[in-house]
Amino acid sequence: PHDSYTRGRCDKCNAACPHKNITDNICNDCQAEFKELQLYVGDILVTSSNYSDILGSADSGATASYNPETNTLTLENFNLSGETGICANGSLNIVLKGKNTIAVSGEEQEGISIFGQAEDVKLVIGGDGELEISSATEDGIYLESWLNCEAEIKDSVKIKITAETDGIHIYGAYAGLTVMNNARVEITAVSEGIRLGEYDAALLVKDNGEIIINGDDEGIYLYNEGDSYVTFTDNAKVSITTTDEEGIYVDSDEGDATVTVSGNADVHIDADEEGVEAFDVIVTGGTLDASGTGAYEGISAESLEISGGIVKATGGAEASAISAEKI
Repeated sequence: PHDSYTRGRCDKCNAACPHKNITDNICNDCQAEFKELQLYVGDILVTSSNYSDILGSADSGATASYNPETNTLTLENFNLSGETGICANGSLNIVLKGKNTIAVSGEEQEGISIFGQAEDVKLVIGGDGELEISSATEDGIYLESWLNCEAEIKDSVKIKITAETDGIHIYGAYAGLTVMNNARVEITAVSEGIRLGEYDAALLVKDNGEIIINGDDEGIYLYNEGDSYVTFTDNAKVSITTTDEEGIYVDSDEGDATVTVSGNADVHIDADEEGVEAFDVIVTGGTLDASGTGAYEGISAESLEISGGIVKATGGAEASAISAEKI
């Protein structure tokens, strides 16, 4: 006559648990919180039995822990070196404390990868720590979804990325990246530093956010069917150096392709081809200093609008400083 389950004490509920089917000291209701998100740290799947200290005996202390209630992965003096990085099949918050490293050597493996299919996904990285990411074969950070796909890097975090392909690559119907609130992102990449696409895309650096890009191909690359926007404002700091392509390349098949500098932003570009190439370049404040080399202009646009700030453009030996149909 007895029920075919055992009642007991759930470590997660931290109480005498009324829920059914306790497994590994965690009840079904609490187990369900982990079923919505598959999160791997290296080759370890985060579960209800290891979330508070994911690496277990492989490290000293809980350098990686997960809070299912806030969907937050906390890294504190965390070091991961191996075939795979951090991978989730849905949105994720990451909080950085201390100095952290992710070094990935496996084929087609990113440092951090976030995937969604028929759902919006968002990666938020914050805190007051540092993170160094290196990928020997792929992107440093990669996000993909059929729908909206966004990343936000904020607070005073410092992220340094070295990648064999793109530094940060976001692919979705809407692909967005925001760097803000004193966050600093430094990228060294063989391909694009930052690449956003497929239909609409936007890069926003604001509120003392800073990006430094050194790459072979485009420093910032947005090529979409819909609208493509790059905006630097509110004391943003941007430095881009490329050895083979444009510093900033913004294009669209059917929509806008606009680069905007405003609000005391400080933008310096030294490119092998055009410093900035877009449909529209708008400067209302701050500084835009863009240089091209050889047969390439510092700024190439259909329209260049300057209503404030400072614009300095330097073309290569065989090119003008600025090429625009309308100024």
